[in-house]
Order: sequence, then C-alpha cells, then structure tokens
Amino acid sequence: SCPFARFLLNGRLWELLIGPAAERLADKSRLVIIPDGEIAHVPFAGLCPRLGEAPLVRSVAVVKLPSLAILATLRAYEVGQAAGGPKGAAQD
Repeated sequence: SCPFARFLLNGRLWELLIGPAAERLADKSRLVIIPDGEIAHVPFAGLCPRLGEAPLVRSVAVVKLPSLAILATLRAYEVGQAAGGPKGAAQD
C-alpha cells in the first residue's frame, strides 16, 4: 500500500480521535482509551498529529482497555465453559 495514503489516514484519525482532546493531554502522563467495536483495531499509540511528528506514545503513556461489550462477551464465554457447555457457548 502507499505510504502517503497511510500518513493521510493517520492524520485524519488523529484529527477525529485525538485532536479534540490534544490540549487537555498536554500536561498528562497517561491516556486511557476504552474503544468499542471496530475502533478497537486503531493503533492509538502510533497516531501522529502530522507527517514527521512523533507518535502519541512519545508524549503520553497510552493504555487501551477492553470495552464493556467485550467484557460481557468474555464473561458469557467463561460461564459457558464453567457449565460444561460447548466451547464459546453461554448457558441461559
């Protein structure tokens, strides 16, 4: 794929996801992100504000935690396993 296209996408993701909070992050040492759905695949720590600038992880520790939806799915899986059900199945 085209490196320039990746930089454009990276900049747009920064603009949408980090930009609105960028000023508030200036004096912080950690950013906790709890993404849900497809956005969980975004490499937040590697996002850069502009081409050639350092990624987010250079200015703040980025911690990504699972969403409540993921935790509920994992819990249902564990309950199914404990009840002796088929792998990945939850019991009602």
